[in-house]
Amino acid sequence: MATAILTYLLDNTDLISTGNTGKGNIPGVLPSGVIDNYDGRMVIRESGGRILSAGTFSEKAIEENASFALNQRDGLQTFTINYIYMTNPEEAALWVSNYEDYGIKTAEAIASYLGVIE
Repeated sequence: MATAILTYLLDNTDLISTGNTGKGNIPGVLPSGVIDNYDGRMVIRESGGRILSAGTFSEKAIEENASFALNQRDGLQTFTINYIYMTNPEEAALWVSNYEDYGIKTAEAIASYLGVIE
């Protein structure tokens, strides 16, 4: 999903990839690190599903997830988009001029990935 969204943004805006590489498909898509077998992005948590057992690890989790995600095979996909680096004056200037378009194109990218629009 992250790769599809980044590709859409690169193809439809003036945003550029950082070129940072990881284990992802393309430069700019970086997986979270792992700490003690948990993803390292602590501000984003899977909110259910059996795939990571997030919805089943405690009685509280079972109670809170039972109505929508307890027995779902997949968990919630999450991603963080860093559109620009504020330390780069050129990117900061583009943000001021184009942030609304970036928001629109991000929504289009997600809708396209989910098959809501073509």
